[in-house]
Amino acid sequence: MSQGMQLSQRLALQQVLAPQLQQSLALLQAPILELKALVERELQQNPVLEEVPENEAAQIDRHEREEAPGCGASCPQLSEIGVAATRFP
Repeated sequence: MSQGMQLSQRLALQQVLAPQLQQSLALLQAPILELKALVERELQQNPVLEEVPENEAAQIDRHEREEAPGCGASCPQLSEIGVAATRFP
């Protein structure tokens, strides 16, 4: 019996999503009621966040649309999806 040497290589590629990207994807896929509950929970847990009145949220949203020229009319307003805007004090 002859004994031979064998050499083999294996190449594997694995993609891993960053935690922030995973969170973003989860938020985008969440139903409206779940999204509202998540926003409420974050508002309660994070003292830096505050809820903005709806009329002020519309102004903030309009201002942000003007600053994002690539977005245009295709970007939904926060008020359209039933989520109040939050801002840093």
